[in-house]
Amino acid sequence: MNRLIKHNILLILVVSLSVIAACVLLVWIAMEHSEMSGYMKETDTLRTKIKELIEKTPAPVEGNKAPIQFNTRLYARAADELEKHFGHPLQDALVKFIETIRLREPRDGKNTITLEQFRQEFREGWGNGERNNAQQGLFYKEFQRKFVNWADAMREFSNVAKTVTLEPISEFTIDDIFRSALGLERMLPDEGQAETVSRFVMDYRSKLMETLGNKVTVSPQAANFSFDIASFDKENTGGTPAPGGFGGFGGFGGGEAAASSGVTVADYTLIAKHLDVIGEIMQHLLSSGVKELTMFRKRSLAGETVGNYLVFHYSFEVVGTMESIRKLVKSLDEGFRKNRLFVVRSVFLYAMSDPARELFEPEALTGESEDDNTRVRARQGRGRRGQMMNPMMQPGMMGPGMVAPGAFGGVQESEEEMRAREAAELQARIEREKKLPMNERTGYGKVIIGGDKSVRALIDVDYVMQNTTN
Repeated sequence: MNRLIKHNILLILVVSLSVIAACVLLVWIAMEHSEMSGYMKETDTLRTKIKELIEKTPAPVEGNKAPIQFNTRLYARAADELEKHFGHPLQDALVKFIETIRLREPRDGKNTITLEQFRQEFREGWGNGERNNAQQGLFYKEFQRKFVNWADAMREFSNVAKTVTLEPISEFTIDDIFRSALGLERMLPDEGQAETVSRFVMDYRSKLMETLGNKVTVSPQAANFSFDIASFDKENTGGTPAPGGFGGFGGFGGGEAAASSGVTVADYTLIAKHLDVIGEIMQHLLSSGVKELTMFRKRSLAGETVGNYLVFHYSFEVVGTMESIRKLVKSLDEGFRKNRLFVVRSVFLYAMSDPARELFEPEALTGESEDDNTRVRARQGRGRRGQMMNPMMQPGMMGPGMVAPGAFGGVQESEEEMRAREAAELQARIEREKKLPMNERTGYGKVIIGGDKSVRALIDVDYVMQNTTN
């Protein structure tokens, strides 16, 4: 044994050191693993605490309370200022009114009044439906006596209001418009309610058509701006709505049909709001340069209540260039600058025609086809953008100023003879066209692709306003 140790002392020494080192490493690994496990548990604990803190509303420390309160007040003032853009187009007119009006009896040494104070005092005295027209009219006169220059202030209000609304403003309507700007409902006389609404809508429609003039063509389908004016035609109904006719004011097809006894003050107020918004949309159409208004409709008279706001939905179809359509959408988006908030929901664009199709139909350009008579007649019968001309002016029918053959003693042609003569003349023109050089034929050099840049756009838009009548 001693000999074995003596002869292998180096080996034994190395093995002993290796065993000692291995034991030390094992102990160190165990210690490190234990420490790492502790770190991992601590990390999981911290993650859980962080998640809980994120989900909670952190309580402000003492040093942050003052800045938070300041920012809250700043945010509240900004929100109040922002609300002025939500359907208060006459806000500037009211501000001008308040800047001009003076109290007869000064308060705290001042003869001025803020808009908030004026609005509150007026609405409290006016009442919320518990007073009749006579009582409200009496209060209105008494309230005016509190101020020394009511007429001057109202004149300033009228001058500004005329620049922001198309509603006809006169000495008979200015008071109603003023009260509406304060968020009150329109006044309706106890008698003649239908006549009042009918006259109001007709006058407003005339103003809209006058504004558009000959710059924007209005189709018959859009000429009434989604109001069933015929149902309130005094000549046809004696000044009262036809049964169910009020549905035209609500939308289409009697969605809100009312009895023929009349309309309510709330209806009158909503109608006035709709026409005011429609007037603003027409001004955007006019400034954008679109050519035609082919369709206009509103979803409902009452609109949609969303929180503290009232939303009107409109759909209309216009014809114009891509540039004018873009300008129209941009103009609506920037309506908030005039305290009107429009939200363009969708825009669908359609080509008015497909001129590239003629490239695959050469006979449409030369007039040569198996049925030249039909082709040329169709070409002659089409007007701008491929629309048919007056369908009443068919061959064989007389137009204004035309005289029938034989009307002054000649031989009267029969219908068959007239058609045969017209067909012969048409065929002769076709033959003459074929004999001409290509560059002299009708339609030579006509721009096929890109000549007509008109498009048809179907636009859905929402109008958002603060619901001040609640």
